[in-house]
Formats: sequence, C-alpha cells, structure tokens
Amino acid sequence: MLNLRRFKIRTQLILLLGVVTALFLISTLVSWQALSRAKAEFTSFIGQEQRVLLQYTELYANGLQMGQALRNIILDPANPKAYENFDKAKGNMDKLLVDTQGLLKGGGKQAEAIARVAQLREQQKGMQADILALVKQGGVEEAKTRLNKDETPVWREIRQQLLDLVKEQKSAIDVREAAMRASIDNAQRIAGVLTVVAVLVGLGIALAIVASIMTQLNMLALSIESLNQGEGDLTARLQIQGDNELCRISIAFNQFVSRLQTLVGSIKDHAGQLHALSAGVARTSSDLRSASSQEAGAVNSTASAVEEMSASIASVADNAERVKEVSARSADYSDQGLTRMHELNGAMATVQNAVKGMSDSVEKFLGSTQSIIGATQHVKDIAEQINLLALNAAIEAARAGEAGRGFAVVADEVRKLAEKTAQYANEISRVTADLNVQSGQVESAIKTGESALSEGSGRGQEATRIVEQAHSAVLDARRGIEEITRSVQEQSRASQLIAGNLERLSNMASGTEHAITQSDQAVQQMRQLADQLSGLVGRFRS
Repeated sequence: MLNLRRFKIRTQLILLLGVVTALFLISTLVSWQALSRAKAEFTSFIGQEQRVLLQYTELYANGLQMGQALRNIILDPANPKAYENFDKAKGNMDKLLVDTQGLLKGGGKQAEAIARVAQLREQQKGMQADILALVKQGGVEEAKTRLNKDETPVWREIRQQLLDLVKEQKSAIDVREAAMRASIDNAQRIAGVLTVVAVLVGLGIALAIVASIMTQLNMLALSIESLNQGEGDLTARLQIQGDNELCRISIAFNQFVSRLQTLVGSIKDHAGQLHALSAGVARTSSDLRSASSQEAGAVNSTASAVEEMSASIASVADNAERVKEVSARSADYSDQGLTRMHELNGAMATVQNAVKGMSDSVEKFLGSTQSIIGATQHVKDIAEQINLLALNAAIEAARAGEAGRGFAVVADEVRKLAEKTAQYANEISRVTADLNVQSGQVESAIKTGESALSEGSGRGQEATRIVEQAHSAVLDARRGIEEITRSVQEQSRASQLIAGNLERLSNMASGTEHAITQSDQAVQQMRQLADQLSGLVGRFRS
C-alpha cells in the first residue's frame, strides 16, 4: 500500500489532482470518440438514408402532379398552365429517377426496384406522348380511353413500387436510428462509469491524504498540550514516518523538546547549587553574628577591666581576621551565584527563540493551507464554466430539434459532471478550512507556550536582581569586616586611645550586626527563590 507520509503535502495534492484529471481526461476522450462515431453515423444517415427517402417521396409527388396535369390537358386542351405543369413535373421526375439510381448504384433490392420504375417510366413516357398527340389532333375521347386503359395501369404499378420503396426505406431508417441510439447510450454508460470511478478514486485518495495529515497533527497537538498543562514528559518524542512538512515540524519539535530537556536538567542542577550556596552563606552569617557578639562582649569587658585590654584586642583581631576570610568567601560565592543567574536568563532566551521558530513554521503551514483553498476555488470556477457551456450546448441542441436530441443528452451529462465536480470541490474546501482551524489552534497553543516562557524569563530576571542585592549586601559586610580589622590594628598600635575607641568600636559592632541581619534576610530570600525554581523545573520529567 502507498505510504503517503513519504511525500510532501504539496506532492500528495498534485498526485490527487493528477489522478482525477487523468481519469476525467479518459472519460472525456471516450465520450468524444463516441460522439465522433455518432456524428459520422448521423452524417451518413442524413446524407444517404434520409436523402433516398426524400427522393422516393418526391418521385411519388411528381408522379401524382404529372398525372393530374395530363388529365387537366385532356379536360382543357387550351389551358397553357396545364402544359407547363406537365412539363415541369415530367422533367423533375426524370431527373429524380437519374439521381436516385446514382444514389443506389451499389446495387441491392431497392436498386432493382428503381430500375423497374425506370422501365415503367419509359413505357409511360411513350403512352403520354401518344395521348398528347391525340389531344392536339382533337381526339379527346380517344385520349381519355388511352389514358384509362394504358397509362393509368402503368402509373399505378409505378406508384406501388414507390410506396413499397418508401415503406422499406422508413423501416431501414428506423433500424439505423435504433442502432445510433444504442451506440450513444453505450457511450454514455461508459462515460458515466469512468466518471464514477474518477470520483471514487479521487475521494479515496483525498480521504487518505486527510487521514495522514490529521494523524500527524493530532500527535503534535497532544504533545504540545501535555507541555502546556505543566505535566509534560520531556523524555517522550514524536514518531517520525515520512518526509513531508508535518514530519519536519515533528523533527523540529523533537529537537526543541530535547534542548528543553537539557535546559531543565541544567536549571535543576543550578537550583541545587544555589540552594547549597545559600546554606553556606547562612552559616557564614551565623558565624558573623557570633563574632559580632564576641566583639561586643570584648568591648564591655574592656570598659570594666582595662588590664584585660590586650587579651581582648588580640581576641578581636583574630576573630576579625577570620570574619574577613569568611566575608571574602561569601563574596566569591555571591559572584558565582550571580553568574549562574545570568546563564539561566540566557538559556531562557534560547528557549523563547526556539518556540518563536516553531510559531513561524506553523504560520507558513497556514499560508500553504490558504494556497490549497485558492486552488480549490479555481477548480470550482472551471466547473461552473463547464456547466455554463453544457447549458449553452443543451439550448443549441433543443434548437436543432429531433436531430439534436442525442447531443442534448450528452450536454446534460456534461452539466451533471460539472455539478459533481463543483460539489466535491466544495467538500475539499470544507476539509481544508477545518485543517486551517486546527492549525490555528496549534498556533494558539504555541503562543501560550511563548507567554509562559516570557513569564519564566521575567521571574529569572527578578531572581537575578535579588541575587545582585544579596551580592551587594555581602560586599557591604566585607567592607565592614575590613573596617573592624583596621580598627583592631589601630587599637593594638595605640592602647592609650583605647578608651575613646571603645565607644566607636561598640557602634561599629552594632552596625556590623545590622548588616549581618540584612545579609541573613537576603540569604533566606535566595534560598526561597532556589526552592521555587526547583519546584518549577520539577514539574517536567527530564
């Protein structure tokens, strides 16, 4: 069985049009040949059979006219019109006899009958000459006797021969006409069968093409709906069978899902790293808070016991150095988190571009569907023109009367064929319109996906902003720790200024604790953001 998926949709439609056109051409050729044969037979019928019948009829009519004119001469010998009519009828009859013998030169029963009529006519001509001579001599009564006794019996035999020939010729014409009608009916049946076959084959191919296209579109729609509902399986792929436009769309969709699967996996990994980083920063913040508490205790101890100043300063210096190292690590981790967030935003932009490419492909497919609708409308226009031509042909056939009856039947069949063509063209237009609506639904689903990705990109940018704020807070804390370190070093160099610096150190400790509190809040927000990001990407199975 022919696998239509191996062909492009344009090729499938061309195949459908080619097969239907070929079948219709065959039907038209058969009809044309039948009409040509009918025309030849009709021409022969008019030129031979009808002409012979007309010759017989005119022979009979001129014979009657000639007999009547002869009787008028006998009744009124002085009437010149009677002589004129007699000579005219006589000349016509002799000429008709010669022409009829020429038409029947092929021989046969009718030729023998006409030959017999010619012989009788020669006898009649002699008798008529004698009768006219008697009339001129004044022997009217003798002429009447000769007419009734000799000429009339000969004419009666001629008349009977002509009547028999007319009857026989009419029978032959009826047989010939029946044969012509049978030939035309047979041609009509053959053309009708070929037309039905063309319609059925075209309909079968059209249904196969539509079924193939709808199967692939349904598979694509189900996959996109699965992703759109947020429960998408990124490990599933569309089956590719063939090399048409829908197969290329399926290939592009599989590639997009593959890249999306890789991106989601990368986001999951980065979300885990961000969660771990936030935990480390939280621990560092706890250490900073502990160090700040120790520093405050040292300041209070210095106020109550100056003798313990050196030990407290040494302890504060050690703690400040350790906090400085922790702050430096926090700044590094914050830099790494900010870099990862920028990478995440770039990946989201890549996904948006891929979805945009799929949307453009669907728009091109919609344009191809509009081309199919235009081609179908062209077929409908041609069918309407054929219908109009068939109507004109039927009118001309009606004008021709009995002779155009057979042609009128053929014209009516051509009209019906044009109507069926228009009907199926309308059906193709309806199916193509349905396909266009479903493709629009696919385009709408893709645009919904684009909107969701845009929202995700906005959230990623918001997360980047929050991480940047956390990074700024860590840098502020680092600068505060460095200031504490410098203060401790100054206390070590100038113990005589320790009393004045104790108040300053206490204030700095309070500021450090406030900065640590802000840093801790930023870390908590960053941890919540990491959890949300993990939840979002966790909805996809990769």
